[in-house]
Amino acid sequence: MISFEPYSLSRCLLLLAWMVSASAAADMNDLSLEQLLDFEAVPQQVVGASRITQRASEAPSAITVLSSEEIRAYGWRTLAEALASVRGFQTTNGREYDYVAVRGFSTPGDYNSRLLLLIDGIRSNGSIYDQAYVGEEFPLDLDLIERIEIVRGPASMVYGGNAFFGAINVVTKAGKAFDGVEIAASTGSYATHTARASYGRQLENGADLLLSASGMNSAGQALYFPELGQASPGTDDANTRRLFARYRKGELQFTALWGQREHGRPSGAFGSVFDDPRNRDWDETLLLDARYQSLLTREAKISTRLFYGQSEWRGQYVNDYSGAPFDLDREKAIGRWWGLDGQLHYNGFAGHRLLLGLDYQNNTRQDQFAEDAPPSLRCTATDSAVDPCLEDRRDSERLGLYVQDNLSLSDGLLLSLGLRHDQATAADGQWSPRLGLIWRPNQNNTVKLLYGGAFRSANAYERYYSYPGTGAQIGNLGLKAETIQTFEAVWERYLGADLRMTAGVNVNQVENWIVQVDTGTSLQYQNQPEIRSHGIELELEKSFAHGASLRASYSGQFTPELPNGVINSPSRHLLKANFATPLPFANWHLGLEARYASGQSIPSGHTSAYAIANANLRWRPNGGDRTEWALGVYNAFDKNYAHSYPDDSLYSGIPRESLVQDGRSWRLKMTHRF
Repeated sequence: MISFEPYSLSRCLLLLAWMVSASAAADMNDLSLEQLLDFEAVPQQVVGASRITQRASEAPSAITVLSSEEIRAYGWRTLAEALASVRGFQTTNGREYDYVAVRGFSTPGDYNSRLLLLIDGIRSNGSIYDQAYVGEEFPLDLDLIERIEIVRGPASMVYGGNAFFGAINVVTKAGKAFDGVEIAASTGSYATHTARASYGRQLENGADLLLSASGMNSAGQALYFPELGQASPGTDDANTRRLFARYRKGELQFTALWGQREHGRPSGAFGSVFDDPRNRDWDETLLLDARYQSLLTREAKISTRLFYGQSEWRGQYVNDYSGAPFDLDREKAIGRWWGLDGQLHYNGFAGHRLLLGLDYQNNTRQDQFAEDAPPSLRCTATDSAVDPCLEDRRDSERLGLYVQDNLSLSDGLLLSLGLRHDQATAADGQWSPRLGLIWRPNQNNTVKLLYGGAFRSANAYERYYSYPGTGAQIGNLGLKAETIQTFEAVWERYLGADLRMTAGVNVNQVENWIVQVDTGTSLQYQNQPEIRSHGIELELEKSFAHGASLRASYSGQFTPELPNGVINSPSRHLLKANFATPLPFANWHLGLEARYASGQSIPSGHTSAYAIANANLRWRPNGGDRTEWALGVYNAFDKNYAHSYPDDSLYSGIPRESLVQDGRSWRLKMTHRF
């Protein structure tokens, strides 16, 4: 049974009521549409939906844009926290990585492989797990972000694989936005400390330069695991390092991005000895990108890009197999890739906006290794100090060709057509269509009728990873690519000059869903039968002349509960509200968040529904823009709640159906610009 826990919910509803009453007391003067666009928290121009700059209202997708001001207003510490505020999204802290559920879909341990994560248009998903990092392992400091473009629905027509449920394009700030040196430092719960130094400027030659370095250290929190009846007092520690550099002059741009994280594994997952400080993960990401644009004619422009990426993951786990001496299981995955893409933009035909594109990526290394030290009976016995259990070396290529046309049929009526074909090593060719009809009968209404198809081929981990012994996992060379077809209708309406409503419905049909299943003797990734789901999304956004803003949303997604852990059962009902406002006394601002989620299905029933609230108070001394202090309190009412989590009892012998999420925490942050 779902428990709504009325006491906790009532506190969250009181906070929601206060947000609404504070909004009603704000300045309600009528604004023109042009003035509204000045107040609107969501930037009008987006790039991530179609690889072209266009108004969000004209893009063939349901889009949410989170601005840098919202990141500051609500004190979000990770990309996952920002995504948790968005309608239709739910995030889970898995204690090793953060996971994102979209529109009722999530798979245990998928490493967010069905979301494409871009940084300034650079694909950041790895080449072995297709992982999209959204927690502390995300390689970019949030203070460098100008906006986050969240494109819902299949986006494979634009980007190819992994853009299954959508694409997230993180757009970084220009160097001139810093206009010199900026430093930031914070301290918070669990002895968590961060520091950042950035330099940005527009140079005398007109070029824009941005350099930044940041890091974080945390002792971690003491966690209690009820399924174990034990607490983990000190193995949740983490540290991160990040570097970013970008040089842009005219149509030429160079970008370098590096991130590294080390993290303890406190949960005793996958057969590891509980609360042993030697259980650790290391993640490292490097992205290099060079791009150039050139006008061929007044109507034609060509864009080219050369990129290089590498990701490396290392893990070590102390394991105890059936009373045998402890083994130190060491694993490693090394990915290296390079590629190029090019687009031809042509506006020479009346009413047409054509885009022809090519994407090529060469995965030069997709290597996976595992070994035991000292040698164990699970692997081939040797006389060496270590015993190799897995040594798999791969490489692959992928090529995508696509065409897109945004056709203006008449004033207020736009037709978007797109088709793409992808071919990859060891995978069948895939076609990805997209069709969008956008109708704007007047300045207050926009209606979008959307259809799209997407795919995700089995990655190297799902296809080739094999490991013997207790909790054995075997590969599956016969995996088919999973596909999705989505039908969606979106209505955006201005109910006044400063109040916008968005309503949408979506229907999804998924085939060949890839999920890890327990065969009784081992684990293996297998394709599953067809899955259908449907959902509804409602959102209200209001801006006020005095600078306050309110965003509230409801989403309901109805996905069938299927066996074998096919769906990790995110909450069917999500209710969210974000309110930011200047306070009556000068130079103070307050940001409030409230979120409610219904219970999630687990084998023994359901987790409890929950409601949590966050608050972020900012102060600028003397009213200047050089220094800002911010105090954030997260899960302010210290709500005890859990999310559904994969049962890894085959590895550990410990039945784990849910995982407790974070309680109350805080952060005090100072930012200063010289």
